[in-house]
This record gives sequence, structure tokens and C-alpha cells, in this order.
Amino acid sequence: MSKSKDAIDVVLDLHEEVKRLQAKIARLEKVAKELNELIAESEGVAGLYQNGDVAPWDDLMCSEGNWLSALAALEVEDGSV
Repeated sequence: MSKSKDAIDVVLDLHEEVKRLQAKIARLEKVAKELNELIAESEGVAGLYQNGDVAPWDDLMCSEGNWLSALAALEVEDGSV
């Protein structure tokens, strides 16, 4: 196979990979948006603290290492998260 054919195959493979990653990003942005809407419409997570208290979203998202700290750090294009 010629070098130009190899290069074309590489470009086509990369193009397919970019399309696959773009679709994955779109799905992840949808999940982040839906989680953000859930957070905006509720106080927190009931049942997380086994003492009956609701775990407020701020406690779960504010400090590094907490359950949703990664979600708090996300930036989606529309700025909703």
C-alpha cells in the first residue's frame, strides 16, 4: 500500500473516532444537564445519611472528593453545570 493510501486510511479512522467521541460528549452533556435540573428542583439526597437527614446538594458537590465534586467542576457549553 502506498504512503498516501496509508495516510488517507489514518485520516478516515481519525474522522470516525472524532464522530464517536462527539456522540459520547453529547450523551454526557445530556446527563450533566439532567442532573443539574434534578439538583435545581430538589434539596438533596434522602437516605444517604442513615440518620434520616437529607444530604444537601451543596454538601455533596462543594469539596474535592465528595460524591459529585466532579459534576460541580464540569462546564458544559450552555453554562448550565
